[in-house]
Amino acid sequence: MRAMLVPVMIVLSMACGALAEDCGACKPGKVCPTHEGLDDAAIKEATALARDKDFQKRREAVDKLSAAAAKHLNARSKKITNELVKLLSDQEALVKGYAAEALGAGGDEPTAAQALAAEAGKFDKVLGTEKPSKDDELKKWEEATRLASSIFTGLGKLTTQPGAAAAIERGIRSSSPWVGKLAAENSKGFKKSKLVGRALVDMLANYFAKNATDATSAAWTAISMALPEVTGCNDIATQKDGSDAPRWNAEWQKWWRANEKGMK
Repeated sequence: MRAMLVPVMIVLSMACGALAEDCGACKPGKVCPTHEGLDDAAIKEATALARDKDFQKRREAVDKLSAAAAKHLNARSKKITNELVKLLSDQEALVKGYAAEALGAGGDEPTAAQALAAEAGKFDKVLGTEKPSKDDELKKWEEATRLASSIFTGLGKLTTQPGAAAAIERGIRSSSPWVGKLAAENSKGFKKSKLVGRALVDMLANYFAKNATDATSAAWTAISMALPEVTGCNDIATQKDGSDAPRWNAEWQKWWRANEKGMK
């Protein structure tokens, strides 16, 4: 495989700049009365904003919900999460993307993982294997790529959730190398995950066996960067260039066969 291209990661910033906090009075599964009231007020404001025809107002609804959620991350609100899930169905990709990242950062984790996993499976055919050449089609493709990036960014924050790991694994194995790239980029927090690690190693071999394209090169690079993070292995010398790809792939396959049982 010839020299791999270094991918540029597209990441939407968090919709809310509020400082993330824990609350001593809030307990897992039980938000304290003070924050319960503040959550209800945020939901009331967000509900009105979410009905607005202006997508910037609907994006502001995500801001309100995110700010409330960030005040008690040790007790994630299902009510706030349900409102963010509704915004994940917005017709505007920017609003959907903000909601996706907010769900990963502050949503009730099982609920967020389920909602984001359902969205993540929609991009295989949309992103495909090659970028469109026509300007209007390319614009739509780039918008879909940004949204997919936000979906996988949200999933990548939910590292304790089996559903999120499964969605990341499916993304890495996607028929679209562009989806595989985004999933691999957001797999790094799934430390020692056998499911995710196996997908990375398998797809490294898969892309090694194919002719290099911009898409497969981007996926290869993302997978190569994720492998040491997920597996905890830093003993394999970094790939120098395209001519070093056979050695890089072979050493990872060998390492995985010897160490897979140590993954969880």
